[in-house]
Amino acid sequence: MTNQDFQRSPELESIMDLPVSAYIELGQCITTVSAISTLGEGELVETQNAAGDSLRLKIGESVVALGEIVITEEGYGFRITRVLSAAERAKS
Repeated sequence: MTNQDFQRSPELESIMDLPVSAYIELGQCITTVSAISTLGEGELVETQNAAGDSLRLKIGESVVALGEIVITEEGYGFRITRVLSAAERAKS
């Protein structure tokens, strides 16, 4: 699915400028309150993801796309490598 495939209805057009928060999820880990309470600068928190795994772009609790971090002239960005279908988003 590409941006061009997206059909905008008049009803949908009225909400297109509403702000939403998007999150890029690096990974997850399971830990304890005790371990979190001892975290300090320089500590390493390992995730269940392997180096090179796709990162997830989330809107709310839904994963909408996969991608990778890229370096831009002004910092970091997120390059989308795959947009999830509606069926895949429903499972996430």
